[in-house]
Amino acid sequence: MSTFKERLGRLVDPMKNRIDHLIKNYGDVKVSDITISQIYGGTRGVKSLICETSMLDPDEGIRYRGYSLPELIELLPKVEGGKQPLPEGLFYLLITGNLPKDNDIDDIRNEFKQRSTVPNYVFNTLDSLPKDLSPMTQLSMGILSLQGTSEFSKQFRMGRATKDMWEPALEDSLSIIAKLPTIAAYIYRRTYKDGIRIEADPNLDWAANLAHMMGIDDNEVYEILRLFLFLHADHEGGNVTAHTVQLVGSTLSDPFYAFSAGMNGLAGPLHGMANQQVLQWISKMREHFGGGIPDKKQIEEYIWKTLNAGRLIPGFGHAVLRKTDPRYTALREFALENFPEDELFQIVSSLYEVVPDVLRIHGKAKNPWPNVDAHSGSILYHYNIREFDFYTVLFGVSRALGVLSWYVWARLLGATLERPKSITTEYLEGLALKWDDSMSVGIFEIDNDHKAMLEQLKSLIDAYHTGKTDHYIIDLFGFLGRYVEKHLALEEHYMEKYDYPNLAEHRRQHEEFKESCKLLKEEFQTKGGTTRLVILIKQMLVDHFTEHVRTVDKEMAEFFKSVSHVG
Repeated sequence: MSTFKERLGRLVDPMKNRIDHLIKNYGDVKVSDITISQIYGGTRGVKSLICETSMLDPDEGIRYRGYSLPELIELLPKVEGGKQPLPEGLFYLLITGNLPKDNDIDDIRNEFKQRSTVPNYVFNTLDSLPKDLSPMTQLSMGILSLQGTSEFSKQFRMGRATKDMWEPALEDSLSIIAKLPTIAAYIYRRTYKDGIRIEADPNLDWAANLAHMMGIDDNEVYEILRLFLFLHADHEGGNVTAHTVQLVGSTLSDPFYAFSAGMNGLAGPLHGMANQQVLQWISKMREHFGGGIPDKKQIEEYIWKTLNAGRLIPGFGHAVLRKTDPRYTALREFALENFPEDELFQIVSSLYEVVPDVLRIHGKAKNPWPNVDAHSGSILYHYNIREFDFYTVLFGVSRALGVLSWYVWARLLGATLERPKSITTEYLEGLALKWDDSMSVGIFEIDNDHKAMLEQLKSLIDAYHTGKTDHYIIDLFGFLGRYVEKHLALEEHYMEKYDYPNLAEHRRQHEEFKESCKLLKEEFQTKGGTTRLVILIKQMLVDHFTEHVRTVDKEMAEFFKSVSHVG
């Protein structure tokens, strides 16, 4: 067993002890509230996942194992004469939590090289696909075609203890990362170039070999790919790629299944395609102004044109960050050093100066600053990697470093099957139903009956989610029977007493309500407390409050106030 594996093994027990201590002594400590808007908003911001490899800080951006990106650009090993951090060193940090030394880099490189050979059947699988098939589809299928080599699946079938499955998980993860540059480069060659496969150069590092096998041998391209793959490697555990890999992995699907699933999520236009959208938007802007470099006034005009059409400015804003993305800054510094006169870079720079002020005036963006996607596409474009659909493949190659590091740790820590509880809109509407002064008609007995109905409804909806529906429906129909008999009669008594002019319409609505209650009770007696029945009862009562209690009953009460004291 090699050095970094031994070190990784020694980290397990102390970490498990920390977790066991937390669960045993502080397991009931509340971590996060959740609102209805967060549930419908994709649970954004809800603290409910663990990820030790990275964390997204609203002010400082992504931190890998506690280190900021500027710190790691300085601290991580580099090739001789190079300025950009080696992704191999980042992988060592992500998976061990410690900064690598030179011999650690050699250790990781050797691990990758031992596993870098891609079986011919993978290339045959890719060659069987149409060349115009999405590169992300090809990547996912290429990874999945390797599943038969999974040591994890083999060891599980042989009955290896679950607590020891981290070792074959690590073996598979190293295999995927080692083979990704070869697979990605071949997808690039067959989709966009002559289809001739270029063999890896054993003297090059992981990122440089990707460029070499794509057919690009240029030291600056080697450097930008090192930086690109470093910057996109991880983004804490809640983004679609990371969460998908861990969700699938929680079933004890092997890393090939899990990572392929993550790539399918990355292929979504709301996740991994943003830098393509930035370049497309810039291209349309240039066409709008007849080509060349638009000046800042023209850029501002086009930004407003985009916003007024109800569209977003791609590459600006972020779900968590509230300042300029440090990944953007790192790419900008690279461009300033290597190609400051590039036309596309000058446009990107002008956007950096113009967009935030416009977004602040517009007022809808919580963060008007650029994220990494505002710059990453323009960098690749400068180096003649202009096949936009391939950008997400490069993103995926990079993201493997982070998500597979955490996949291994999830097995080290014995992470359990993820199975959050889902709820229905009916349930949430029940939670949202609360008595407030706007419902009060000012007559004590009537208001009390309305409050009681709300509580009955909330109890029914809650019961539906705890498997006790029949009992609560019986109680609710008992209440409704009394409500129909006494409450509605009470309202009609007051209306008759004070000659309420809308008595006939009010009474008609009462009769409709009684008929609805009767029909629903008959359905319950025939079919029992079905999901459909709960929904129908909920909707009937919500409609009753919305259309009758809040409006018709309020009008009745206002009339009573005008003619006499009613108590």
